[in-house]
Amino acid sequence: MIRSLVLALAVTAALSGCGGDPEPAGPAPTAAPAGAAPSASAPKPAPGGVAACRLVGEAVRAETLLDDGVVDAIVADTRRASPFLRAAGTRLGAAYRNAAEARGTPKEDAFVLSLKQSAGQMMQTCTTANLPTS
Repeated sequence: MIRSLVLALAVTAALSGCGGDPEPAGPAPTAAPAGAAPSASAPKPAPGGVAACRLVGEAVRAETLLDDGVVDAIVADTRRASPFLRAAGTRLGAAYRNAAEARGTPKEDAFVLSLKQSAGQMMQTCTTANLPTS
């Protein structure tokens, strides 16, 4: 019976964490630094296409659609935008490539007009999506 009592005490002590050598006390838990958690007031990234819509509007007004890098920047931002804006960016990129390849040829005017039309269509897509073009 004593043996059963000792065994019962040993099991109880093991389950309750009592008995045996106490574990060395480690450092007390600390709260995470205030800067570790994302702030509720941190600015959210702009939705895809916002920069593209502003850029296409600026390029149309300033007549810089044929300048190096302008359409590339617009198209790059549409890659993370809605499918409609991505499609408009793809069309604008194709129109730009055609116009650039037609420089100095009799077809240049027609391709430049097509580029301007693509830019206008993209601006309309931006307006429909409530994204500013200015």
